[in-house]
Amino acid sequence: MDIDALTASIKQDLDIDVGIRWRMISTGKRGKIPEGQQIKALHFEVPWKGHCEASTKLHAIYSSDNIMDYPLQLKLRLVPEIRTPVNKNAKAKADRLRLRQAAFVGSVLEMTTWEILSLDYVNPALGIDLRGLIKSICSTASPEMPLFHSIDPRWDGNGCIVTYLPQFEDEAMACVAG
Repeated sequence: MDIDALTASIKQDLDIDVGIRWRMISTGKRGKIPEGQQIKALHFEVPWKGHCEASTKLHAIYSSDNIMDYPLQLKLRLVPEIRTPVNKNAKAKADRLRLRQAAFVGSVLEMTTWEILSLDYVNPALGIDLRGLIKSICSTASPEMPLFHSIDPRWDGNGCIVTYLPQFEDEAMACVAG
């Protein structure tokens, strides 16, 4: 995911000073975890001084009942970091969330396309950017589900990476090719 674009969007849309980076989700165990066993997620970091206000805004935008547009049309789940679960139930919940993230990251598919430029250019007549238009395409098999999970420029600037769920593979490939 384009962390720089997401950071800029949150800073502009929500007026939050935020830093976003990929970090391993804590397993609660000590010691080095092999790279292949690490489960990573985006971590949002905000200055302590504005922590409460930033937390409130982030929870509002990423809540399950949100009806507003997500920054970069990227629906995320905001989960508090649990370094040391305090009881058996908290540990079980943290383990479930970690396993769900691992399953999601392991299942999402991606392809590179060189046909898309200027993802974040906002068309004045439509009032939406190309990224938003692409993210608004829904699957014909499941009209309530977006066809694409994310679309971001490659780290080297050579094309765009489109991610999608495996059940939409044929449709997503046909849509990008078309």
